[in-house]
Amino acid sequence: MYELFSHYFSFSLSLSSLPYLTLSPTVSFSSFGTTLHSLTLHSLMDRLRKEGLSHDTALKLIGFLGGTESNEASDRCLYHALRKKDKEIKLEFERDGAEAFENVVSKITCERLCESCDEILSETLKMKESSRKFLLDDIKSPNKRYSLRLSPKCPIVSKALNEVCSKFYPFLSEQVGANALLYELSVIISDSGSRAQQFHSDTQILGRSSEKDALLITIFVALQDVNEDMGPTLLYPRTHTRRFHELYFGKKNSNATAQLAALGSVSAQTSMTLRQGSGFAMNSRLLHCGGANTSKSSRRRLLCVSFLGSNGNVPHGSTASLIDEFKNKIRLRDIFTTKPSS
Repeated sequence: MYELFSHYFSFSLSLSSLPYLTLSPTVSFSSFGTTLHSLTLHSLMDRLRKEGLSHDTALKLIGFLGGTESNEASDRCLYHALRKKDKEIKLEFERDGAEAFENVVSKITCERLCESCDEILSETLKMKESSRKFLLDDIKSPNKRYSLRLSPKCPIVSKALNEVCSKFYPFLSEQVGANALLYELSVIISDSGSRAQQFHSDTQILGRSSEKDALLITIFVALQDVNEDMGPTLLYPRTHTRRFHELYFGKKNSNATAQLAALGSVSAQTSMTLRQGSGFAMNSRLLHCGGANTSKSSRRRLLCVSFLGSNGNVPHGSTASLIDEFKNKIRLRDIFTTKPSS
């Protein structure tokens, strides 16, 4: 019961304890007309990255072709197909401000993290109000809705974080860079009876100063199936732009009529119903909200992981829900490449 709880009160994080993606140490692989025999994983990854592949594409190629006979023509076809898919994802995210991904976190990891978070939330709610602030972050529409801060030192949290980064590393490294800081790490919980939040963006892009703001990207992963009656996250695609923010948040346009007109200029809202372990990436400037949980008894839990680009200012409105002990200490590349302790 206290696996997760105990790690909230022990904060001597060693980055060497964070896990990394583990694959077979050697592979036999034919790529682009060049045969690569018995290379270590890191050497092979370096070779493929030099060919211009994203990290994720390289991993897919290893998975498809490792240990098999292949020819130059088929390798090239797969190479270009995967490169095209990476490009499509990038363009869709930049256009819409969000992108869905399947199979981000494994079923067993989701279930173990659900169990741990339920236990720690139960213990936290027994505490005095003043003591809860360490574990519960501020959240809009807080009645029966909680943002539970997670410790990356906890084994099950570390495992979930690693699975997220293994899936999203190529996407995130291109959007915010491998030096991006882990900025938020929490589980957002909404119980039956929780009301819908108002539409909001986590950060805003207004005024000249915001032109120098770093990009903040948040990953949400469903720790159980999320159906319509459980209050899925609602997104307004294409509301992450400067033009939209000036229309919606600008002082001259802050009335309801002007805001509705602004919403009418973009795509209709999208309800993010999800299968367990699937998720989506979201630009923090995108208009969104947590829906109302109208189910009879279902609890909705979303793992929330944010990364802040290192090449700009902290954007206005960002909450940085990460536990203080870990702020400004963990980067995207650390999570993905650091070996676990033996």
